[in-house]
Amino acid sequence: MQSKENLKWLGASLDLVQTFQEYGGRRALVVGSSAEYDWAGGICLNGVTPMRPATIYGAAKLSLNIALASYARHTGLGLIWPRVFFTYGPGEHDSRLVASVIKALVRGLPAECSEGRQVRDYLYVGDVASGVVAALESDYCGSLDLVSGTGIAVRDLVSEVADRLGRPDLIRLGALPSKDDYPLVLGDPKEAESLLHWTPTTSLAAGLDKTISWGQQTFAQARA
Repeated sequence: MQSKENLKWLGASLDLVQTFQEYGGRRALVVGSSAEYDWAGGICLNGVTPMRPATIYGAAKLSLNIALASYARHTGLGLIWPRVFFTYGPGEHDSRLVASVIKALVRGLPAECSEGRQVRDYLYVGDVASGVVAALESDYCGSLDLVSGTGIAVRDLVSEVADRLGRPDLIRLGALPSKDDYPLVLGDPKEAESLLHWTPTTSLAAGLDKTISWGQQTFAQARA
């Protein structure tokens, strides 16, 4: 989140959208992030919550949003900016929370975590994808949030994974320091429901089952 590489991607993204329009593109969708928001208030609402990113990644996303919104106004390009919060699902990088825990437990290793008392708004990757498709198929231009609207404590999410794999004994809560001091980060799905006629359809249980199934195949094969 604090990598200077994010600044390089900022410039590359601006070039990509400009080239897209120069070759006839009329409406661009660029995925934003909850990291653009000020998390101090806990609840993040599009058009209401201040934009005050705490990371280079969030600052790069917000800078891209501002630049592209201005570019769109002056050139007539349609711009859709759906913000994604916390995702999980098959194919995610094994450094991310859910995949990292699955990887450790599948291999019979301890899964070291923070205390995990922070509450986050997690959304299954399939629902993120359907939200992006809904945005593309709509006539909407502007920003909105793709979220579940339901929070879960990180420690509870980790426990759900461990229970499904039958290895709660391998969870090490408190082994790692917490990365931030924000107890709650939660979005509101009502705007996306109204504008895109989209709602998440994958329950946490179903999403974790699919992710665990993928992880068992992926990480067991890697070990072999």
